[in-house]
Amino acid sequence: MKRKSTLIGTIYFLCLLLVSVQFVSAQKIDKKPKPVFNKKLTYSIAEEEKIGKFYDGAWSKPEQSKSSRLLHYKTEKMISGKKKDVLFSKASGKNIFTGSGWLTVNKQAYVKAKNFEGPPYQVYEIYDLNGKLLSTVEFNKPNTFGWDGPYKSVIWTVKPYYYFDDGQFGGVDFEEGMFHIVNPSKNIYKEIPVLIPPIPIKYRLGVSRKRAYNSQTKDMFVLLEARSRWDVEDKKIAYVCLLIDENGNVLWRREKPTMTWSMMSPNGEYMVLFTEERGKDFEGGVEIIRRDGSTVSTINTCFSTSMDRFSEDMKLIGFREKHKRINIYDVQTGELLNTFTFNGFRPVKEIAINHQKNLLYVLRNYPAAFPEGNRYVNIYALDGSAKIPLWEFDMGAFNRKKDDYINPTHLSISNDGEEITAYSNGMLRRFRMVK
Repeated sequence: MKRKSTLIGTIYFLCLLLVSVQFVSAQKIDKKPKPVFNKKLTYSIAEEEKIGKFYDGAWSKPEQSKSSRLLHYKTEKMISGKKKDVLFSKASGKNIFTGSGWLTVNKQAYVKAKNFEGPPYQVYEIYDLNGKLLSTVEFNKPNTFGWDGPYKSVIWTVKPYYYFDDGQFGGVDFEEGMFHIVNPSKNIYKEIPVLIPPIPIKYRLGVSRKRAYNSQTKDMFVLLEARSRWDVEDKKIAYVCLLIDENGNVLWRREKPTMTWSMMSPNGEYMVLFTEERGKDFEGGVEIIRRDGSTVSTINTCFSTSMDRFSEDMKLIGFREKHKRINIYDVQTGELLNTFTFNGFRPVKEIAINHQKNLLYVLRNYPAAFPEGNRYVNIYALDGSAKIPLWEFDMGAFNRKKDDYINPTHLSISNDGEEITAYSNGMLRRFRMVK
């Protein structure tokens, strides 16, 4: 009997030992790696300045240890009872340009009309930001009174709706279906045909004003709209995307049948086309394309087109969905990695991503369901949740009815994720990580 009890005890002990080993092994297999940051972060204010409200602000591109800087911005002022455009340089603290007429500006130069409606040609002058005349451009298209139709009293001509960071400008010839490129630094003027087969010449060119530029590759990425002329019975529309190099050569061309937007990665290696499904607002197919024209991945998602961002290493891309969700995807595979959901009406304003530090930066409104609320900068772990911020800063109160749709916001981070630039409610702030 004693031997039997000992045998039973030994078997029981061995069973317990086997279960314990399996449990420990299972724990080792299932254990997930900890995120890079699993505790609260601390940032301090490095710079704070009241700028006021403006539109068309130009920002420098982020660097390794520097977030973007505000270069210049455009406002309107009443001077002698007339509304005038004012282009203000933040670096010099002086007005670059004050006046009226056509004014388009980029990071290196601005253009204004010399004779806004004067015959026989539209003439523009391009100046650098110190007021030096770089070039006088006479677009190769006279002012005309259109075709014989209901719009014959409207003057159609080439106008520089598109502008790029190194001083180039693009103009649209609506009727002839041509895109005009002007590069004053290289003395280049080119006309690029857009309305080519399979788009019939019975179309006329429209303007979407969607464009992107990369200062490393010097490529210009433009989106144009082609619509049937008024006298065509079978009304159609198409969207044409062109990637153009610094010499005005077309690297590749894409044509889409429905509403399309575009963006470019910070290193210029990827272009993104957003094609909206019919009947759906900002929802459809996203195609990520290499500079050589080959497709990297396709994603079916919601997007914002203006607030979507790449990570600093171009491995991740974030899309703002319906202003209240942020979806993070793998660029190469198109795989959805995480979704952040925020409450209220249009709570998400701006986003930025740092893959190396596993961080998502968000400029958001709360409470967003009411006319008045506050705007915050928040940081989250990329593999975390919107409910658990690692850092938060209150940017101040805003009134959604007065401010949200008129005045711009801005959020950018340095490539190392340790500096943040944020603009909202007329206040410009720069933050540095406290280590």
